[in-house]
Amino acid sequence: MQAPPSTPLEPAHILALRELNRIEKEAVWKQGRIKAHHAAVSEVMRTYFERRYNYPAMERSTDELRSGLVHFPIRTHEKELILELLDLTDLVKFAKWSPQAADHQRIIEQGIRFVEATTIAPENSEG
Repeated sequence: MQAPPSTPLEPAHILALRELNRIEKEAVWKQGRIKAHHAAVSEVMRTYFERRYNYPAMERSTDELRSGLVHFPIRTHEKELILELLDLTDLVKFAKWSPQAADHQRIIEQGIRFVEATTIAPENSEG
Protein backbone atom coordinates (compact mmCIF):
# COMPACT_ATOMS: atom_id res chain seq x y z
CA MET A 1 0.00 0.00 0.00
CA GLN A 2 1.41 3.33 -1.05
CA ALA A 3 1.56 6.20 1.44
CA PRO A 4 -0.46 9.27 0.50
CA PRO A 5 1.63 12.16 -0.78
CA SER A 6 2.66 14.44 2.02
CA THR A 7 1.62 18.05 1.87
CA PRO A 8 4.40 20.53 2.55
CA LEU A 9 4.31 22.16 5.95
CA GLU A 10 3.07 25.70 6.07
CA PRO A 11 5.78 28.23 6.83
CA ALA A 12 6.14 28.67 10.59
CA HIS A 13 5.27 32.37 10.51
CA ILE A 14 2.03 31.83 8.53
CA LEU A 15 0.82 29.19 10.98
CA ALA A 16 1.80 31.25 14.04
CA LEU A 17 0.16 34.44 12.81
CA ARG A 18 -3.04 32.60 11.87
CA GLU A 19 -3.20 30.93 15.29
CA LEU A 20 -2.51 34.19 17.15
CA ASN A 21 -5.28 35.88 15.18
CA ARG A 22 -7.64 33.00 15.98
CA ILE A 23 -6.81 33.24 19.70
CA GLU A 24 -7.33 37.00 19.59
CA LYS A 25 -10.74 36.63 17.91
CA GLU A 26 -11.89 33.86 20.25
CA ALA A 27 -10.84 35.92 23.30
CA VAL A 28 -11.65 33.05 25.69
CA TRP A 29 -10.27 35.18 28.53
CA LYS A 30 -13.48 37.22 28.30
CA GLN A 31 -15.36 34.07 29.35
CA GLY A 32 -13.10 33.63 32.36
CA ARG A 33 -10.79 31.16 30.62
CA ILE A 34 -7.69 33.21 31.36
CA LYS A 35 -5.34 30.26 31.81
CA ALA A 36 -6.51 28.69 28.52
CA HIS A 37 -5.87 31.97 26.67
CA HIS A 38 -2.33 32.32 27.99
CA ALA A 39 -1.53 28.62 27.54
CA ALA A 40 -2.66 28.81 23.90
CA VAL A 41 -0.45 31.83 23.18
CA SER A 42 2.51 30.13 24.87
CA GLU A 43 1.97 26.97 22.82
CA VAL A 44 1.76 28.91 19.54
CA MET A 45 4.98 30.79 20.31
CA ARG A 46 6.85 27.68 21.40
CA THR A 47 5.69 25.83 18.27
CA TYR A 48 6.80 28.78 16.13
CA PHE A 49 10.18 28.76 17.86
CA GLU A 50 10.56 25.02 17.27
CA ARG A 51 9.69 25.26 13.59
CA ARG A 52 11.60 28.49 12.93
CA TYR A 53 14.80 27.63 14.82
CA ASN A 54 14.61 23.82 15.01
CA TYR A 55 14.87 24.00 18.80
CA PRO A 56 12.66 21.90 21.12
CA ALA A 57 10.98 24.83 22.89
CA MET A 58 7.94 22.78 23.97
CA GLU A 59 10.26 20.56 26.00
CA ARG A 60 12.04 23.45 27.70
CA SER A 61 11.12 25.70 30.60
CA THR A 62 11.16 29.43 29.98
CA ASP A 63 14.41 29.66 31.96
CA GLU A 64 16.00 26.97 29.76
CA LEU A 65 14.79 28.83 26.69
CA ARG A 66 16.21 32.06 28.11
CA SER A 67 19.64 30.40 28.43
CA GLY A 68 19.41 28.93 24.94
CA LEU A 69 18.51 32.20 23.23
CA VAL A 70 22.16 33.29 23.21
CA HIS A 71 22.74 30.73 20.46
CA PHE A 72 20.12 32.13 18.08
CA PRO A 73 20.36 35.00 15.58
CA ILE A 74 17.75 37.07 17.40
CA ARG A 75 18.19 40.75 18.24
CA THR A 76 18.02 41.84 21.88
CA HIS A 77 14.64 43.53 21.43
CA GLU A 78 13.07 40.35 20.03
CA LYS A 79 14.60 38.28 22.83
CA GLU A 80 13.01 40.66 25.33
CA LEU A 81 9.64 40.37 23.53
CA ILE A 82 9.52 36.58 23.58
CA LEU A 83 10.83 36.28 27.13
CA GLU A 84 8.38 38.82 28.53
CA LEU A 85 5.54 37.04 26.73
CA LEU A 86 6.59 33.63 28.07
CA ASP A 87 7.15 35.03 31.58
CA LEU A 88 3.62 36.50 31.59
CA THR A 89 2.04 33.29 30.31
CA ASP A 90 3.99 31.31 32.93
CA LEU A 91 2.73 33.60 35.70
CA VAL A 92 -0.85 32.92 34.64
CA LYS A 93 -0.36 29.19 34.05
CA PHE A 94 1.70 28.37 37.12
CA ALA A 95 1.48 31.20 39.67
CA LYS A 96 -2.23 31.93 39.25
CA TRP A 97 -1.48 35.56 38.48
CA SER A 98 -4.57 37.57 37.49
CA PRO A 99 -3.58 39.83 34.60
CA GLN A 100 -5.41 42.99 33.55
CA ALA A 101 -7.50 43.02 30.36
CA ALA A 102 -4.70 44.86 28.55
CA ASP A 103 -2.26 42.02 29.35
CA HIS A 104 -4.36 39.52 27.39
CA GLN A 105 -4.12 41.67 24.29
CA ARG A 106 -0.48 42.58 24.94
CA ILE A 107 0.76 38.98 24.74
CA ILE A 108 -0.99 38.58 21.38
CA GLU A 109 0.58 41.79 20.08
CA GLN A 110 4.02 40.79 21.37
CA GLY A 111 3.70 37.39 19.74
CA ILE A 112 2.78 38.96 16.41
CA ARG A 113 5.67 41.44 16.64
CA PHE A 114 8.12 38.63 17.48
CA VAL A 115 6.95 36.47 14.58
CA GLU A 116 7.02 39.37 12.13
CA ALA A 117 10.50 40.45 13.29
CA THR A 118 11.96 36.94 13.04
CA THR A 119 10.34 35.77 9.80
CA ILE A 120 12.81 34.80 7.13
CA ALA A 121 12.52 37.32 4.30
CA PRO A 122 12.32 35.91 0.77
CA GLU A 123 15.61 36.15 -1.10
CA ASN A 124 14.16 38.12 -4.02
CA SER A 125 12.17 40.63 -2.04
CA GLU A 126 12.42 44.26 -2.98
CA GLY A 127 14.00 46.31 -0.34
